[in-house]
Amino acid sequence: MPGRNFLVWLAAIAALVISPTLAAQETAPPKGVAEARAGEFRVLQMMSADPAAFMEAWQGPTPPKLPMTSSVQRNERFEQFIMFGNCTADGGGRCLLRAKVTIFDPDGEFYGEPLEFAAWEGPAPPANAFHLARGGLGMVVEDGEKLGQYRIRLEMTDVISGTVLTSDVVIDVTEAEPPATSVSVGPAAAST
Repeated sequence: MPGRNFLVWLAAIAALVISPTLAAQETAPPKGVAEARAGEFRVLQMMSADPAAFMEAWQGPTPPKLPMTSSVQRNERFEQFIMFGNCTADGGGRCLLRAKVTIFDPDGEFYGEPLEFAAWEGPAPPANAFHLARGGLGMVVEDGEKLGQYRIRLEMTDVISGTVLTSDVVIDVTEAEPPATSVSVGPAAAST
């Protein structure tokens, strides 16, 4: 996957949420996005209800217009995408990133077991660009499960440096809207 320049990314994300009156103020990332950083090491986690469109935009022109979400309806799937930049390389030029994803339900209780995986294991990508990590969370809140705010916590460990970055994204899960009903209307009755 191609890397994306930090400045281009930050401008693209800022353009999604910063109005001209807020541009001079400290701003939070858009809903459905969380950033964590330590020195030059950076991690973004983003949520999307349209992963195919997300991947298509990621592979398209720079800056990409990524479909992100901060809310879904019951039984609607959403996925987590993790971006990183400036991981620490070992003597052989390789980075090793480990991710742990923990989900908390609207009551703050654990929702399932934490998911752990190698987010990157290989040559260090070029510096000062975001790269798409391997792996992420896919989730659906099904019938009978709690509605409300689910918190997705990402802990990304740069194994070479020992740096751990943590970020939380909140997804609002609401009841699915009932399907639209249609009424069949037959031919008009002839009047005499």
